Formats: sequence, C-alpha cells, structure tokens
Amino acid sequence: MDRLFFRPMTAGDKDEVRALHEKWFPLRYADAFYDGAAKGEYAGKPVINCIATDVAGKTAGIIIISFMSANGCGENDLIVDKERYPRVAYIMTIGVCDAFRRRKVGSRLLRWGIERAASDTSCGALFLHVITWNKAAMRFYARNEFRYVRSYPRYYSIDGREYGCHVYALSLNGAALCEGEKGLGWGLGLGWLWSTLQSLGSSLLHVWSTPPKIGAGDSDDVSMV
Repeated sequence: MDRLFFRPMTAGDKDEVRALHEKWFPLRYADAFYDGAAKGEYAGKPVINCIATDVAGKTAGIIIISFMSANGCGENDLIVDKERYPRVAYIMTIGVCDAFRRRKVGSRLLRWGIERAASDTSCGALFLHVITWNKAAMRFYARNEFRYVRSYPRYYSIDGREYGCHVYALSLNGAALCEGEKGLGWGLGLGWLWSTLQSLGSSLLHVWSTPPKIGAGDSDDVSMV
C-alpha cells in the first residue's frame, strides 16, 4: 500500500482542485464552491476537505464533505433520533487521480472522511447520492458499510437526460438510521439540497453524459460518489 499524506486544501490549491474537478466531472462548479472549500464554509455550512498526496507531494485524491442540520439536509427521515444527533455530514465530492487508481486511495480518503465526521459526536450519519447506473460506486460504498436508504427516480438532469439516484448512508456515533422508503420526494427538504447543487454549478458526483464501462477491478477507486 502506498504511503499517503493527508492535508487540508488551502487557497493556493484552488487552481489544481478546479482543474481536477473539471477533469473528473462533466459539469462546472462555481467559483464559490472552491472558495468555500478552501475557507471551510459554503452556503453557511461547515466544510471539511482533504488532499491526499504521495511522498513527493503529488496529489493522489481529494474528498470534500459538508456538515448540515439533520432537519435541513434534504433527507429528513435519515436519522431516528434527531434530537440526540442534530447534524449529518454529506459527501460533496470524492475523486482519485488516474495515476493512483486501484491503489486504495479512494478507500483511504473515505475512511478519513468517516473518522472526521464521527469525531463530531452530534453527527449521526454520513450520506451521499449515487447515480443509479453506477454499480461500481454502489459496491464501493457497500464494502465500506454504507447502507442503501432510498431512491429518487429523476434526481439529475445531464445533457437533457434525466437520471435517478440512490441514497447511501453510514450510521455514526451509534445513531439509528430510519428503515424503509421514507423519502420526502421533491418536498421542502430535498428541494433545499437540490437548489444547493444547482448553485454549485454541478452535480455531486462524477457523471458522464453516457454511462461509462467500468470493470470489476476498477470498483475501489472510481472518481465519483
């Protein structure tokens, strides 16, 4: 396993982080996203991030996570006891550079995110959305103990085509996740999250205009949520 170093993003990393996101993601993030990631706050919500590098300082991968209210995260039925766990964490982006694929970089970045999110004892879950055709990402999160929560049939609009998504979540700090299909559809909660995505200028995951062909061997370090 490669030796990796983990450090936070700074304002000086903005150009490189932007270039990698534009390579990984087909849509463009607004400047406010990169500024917020570097400053640790976006849309009034705390943001944490990590850049993984090799011993020479070359970037291997990036993860960006936002913290938000369990009542205002767009998945209001995610946690059973929201009084005890009033916050949740959301994986905004995670990506691995081509030269570091299939070397467990994605798993180690995800583990970093899990540990950081769990260090906030008021945080009851880490969650994300996965486009429905992305079987490799689903296997990746399932191997890392994320649980399928629910689906939305028309969550993303990409190049004039609509795609559904699955919600995956990991319980943190002993919180219980709600059981069954209890999504709010396009109600107030999810609508708030979608408006935030639109303000970013991109979707939350690495999506091509047509589904890519991903082999089983690529399933650990795909550059997508």
